[in-house]
Amino acid sequence: MGYRCHQPSRTLELDDVIYSPVLQHTYAATEAHYLLLRHVFEAQTIAYSRVCLTSNTLNIKSRRHVERLGYTYEGTFCKDNVTRWGTSRDSDCSSMLDDEWPLTKRVFLRWLLPTNFGDDGRQVRSLQEVRTLETRCSL
Repeated sequence: MGYRCHQPSRTLELDDVIYSPVLQHTYAATEAHYLLLRHVFEAQTIAYSRVCLTSNTLNIKSRRHVERLGYTYEGTFCKDNVTRWGTSRDSDCSSMLDDEWPLTKRVFLRWLLPTNFGDDGRQVRSLQEVRTLETRCSL
C-alpha cells in the first residue's frame, strides 16, 4: 500500500492497495481497513479530515471494494498515471470525510461482531446491508 500525506489540507491519499487472493473478501481484510481508518481519523497527533483512495478506472473489482468500504466516488483523473507498459491510464478518486467517520465506524463495528458470522465463517449481513440499517437508525 502506498500513501501520501498532505498535512496542510489534512488529507491522506491511499494508492496501490493490493490484497493477496488469500486475503481478498475476508474478515481480516475488512478489519485491517477499519483499523487503518480509525487510526487516521482518531489519531491524537494529526487527525486527518479526508482519506482518498485512487485506483485504475478499468479495475472494476477495486471500484466495488472501495464502494463496499463506504468511500464516495469523487471523479476521474484522466491520463494521470502511466502503466508499467508505458500507456496512460485514468484513475478514479473516492474519499471518506471525517464527518462521515462516525456512521462508517458504527457500520464496521456492527459488521465485525462475531454474531454477524455463522459457524462456517460466512457473513450473515453484508457491509452494505449493515450500512443501510445504520443509516435508517441515524435518521
